[in-house]
Amino acid sequence: PMGRHITDSFGDHKQTYEIVGVARNLRDHNLKGDVPPRFYVSGDQGLEGPNQSANFEIRTAGDPAQMFEAIRKTILSVNQDLQLDPAHTLTENLERNTAQPRMMARLCSLFGLVALLLAATGLYGVLSYTVTRRTNEIGVRMALGAGRRQVVSMVLRETGVMIAIGALVGVAGSAGLARLIQSRLFGLSTLDPITIVSALAILALVALIAGSIPAMRAARVNPVLALRHE
Repeated sequence: PMGRHITDSFGDHKQTYEIVGVARNLRDHNLKGDVPPRFYVSGDQGLEGPNQSANFEIRTAGDPAQMFEAIRKTILSVNQDLQLDPAHTLTENLERNTAQPRMMARLCSLFGLVALLLAATGLYGVLSYTVTRRTNEIGVRMALGAGRRQVVSMVLRETGVMIAIGALVGVAGSAGLARLIQSRLFGLSTLDPITIVSALAILALVALIAGSIPAMRAARVNPVLALRHE
């Protein structure tokens, strides 16, 4: 595109510019959506003439807040009649512009943690109830030669089946709600593999921990007492 021309029109005004360089895509207004097409012109080539205002971005080596007064004096030394807006640090601007997304992220993290705890509690309760009902069966298995390791493996196998079914349902649900999820994601795709694998790994780890407690309890069943009860 170097050396070619583009025409910008706004109402009855038209201005033709020569392309002298190409810049990479830049996200400067919001975090959501695609980066819109954009071109840059010098301050004195606008449709309405030279710009009447300007924003300066200044990089400092120390604390930016301590530089405000020095910057203000430097600008006013050029022209005392200039009207200066209050200066802000880049951190302040980012925090102000991303306040709502960060709040949504915190709430989603909190709700996700609560859901994770509920899932772990529910899984623990179901497995504990199942082990309690199968006490006699486990006692018979151990009396016939099953070791503690085999009993623990049996309970954890059942936990693994639950995890696999839940993972399939969860991934399918996420894929089905991809369009709704996409509007809330910044810098991620709807089916980001790293995010999905990480979530599944955390859920599987929590589920295995919740299932290991009933499994260890089952391994401590006294086969004599279980058979006597039977």
